[in-house]
Amino acid sequence: MNLILKLKNPRIFQIIFLGSFLIFGLFFLEWKINLLVVSVLFFTVTGTQFLAIKKLKLSYASLLSAIISGLGLLLLLRANSIKTYILAAIITIASKFIIKHKGKHIFNPVNFGIILTIVLTGDAWISPGQWGSSSLYILIIGIFSWLVLIEVKQLITGIVFLSTLFILETVYLNLYLGWPMDFVLHKFTSGSLLLFSFFMITDPRTTPNNSKIRAIWSSIVALLSFCLMEFHYLSSAPFWVLFFISPLTPFLNNINSTPSFQWKSNNQKSTQ
Repeated sequence: MNLILKLKNPRIFQIIFLGSFLIFGLFFLEWKINLLVVSVLFFTVTGTQFLAIKKLKLSYASLLSAIISGLGLLLLLRANSIKTYILAAIITIASKFIIKHKGKHIFNPVNFGIILTIVLTGDAWISPGQWGSSSLYILIIGIFSWLVLIEVKQLITGIVFLSTLFILETVYLNLYLGWPMDFVLHKFTSGSLLLFSFFMITDPRTTPNNSKIRAIWSSIVALLSFCLMEFHYLSSAPFWVLFFISPLTPFLNNINSTPSFQWKSNNQKSTQ
């Protein structure tokens, strides 16, 4: 019974979901990232989280969030130096405890860690082309994403983002420029884009609390991402847009009094 209750924690599903992608990337897509980097990065994120647990007297269940953050970094961030990965891991976990408003994160930790590491080091980048375009793999992403997002009631956020972006791309590329629809569909087989849609922009701790405001917010992210991708040729645009639009979230939450999302644990009210 205790095992079943633990598995009902959506973070467990998220770890399984992201972990399966990491295994797929390392062993089937042959990503150029060695196991030393994987080990050091996990040691850094969990070690940094452990220090926060001791200092702030948090639940040990919050280590699940650190593992998710580590998986997110390994799936999306690439760097030449192992020191860059360590820096990204520390920034990612520390941001959860340093940059907050009324007890809620302002930035998605993985997004913040990736963007700040890119800016500070010049040694890091987001690699959208590392996933290939396997339709079976995309189906697996969709199934696991659906399960995770239903648990945290954030499904509408990812759907609105992808739907808005798809409509904009279709109107511009297919109807306006006359490019074949296959080209439009190919843009949405990017594993990085789908992970952003179903893992990053849907993070319940960093998105607006109110569902209607969240839907508008995600459509704005899609619109700005479309403009940067098509008119400024920035393939990683959604990550940059989310980074710069995140500070607006506290203001949007003040407009509406919807309670903030909290991860629940058995012995504490919330974990981070």
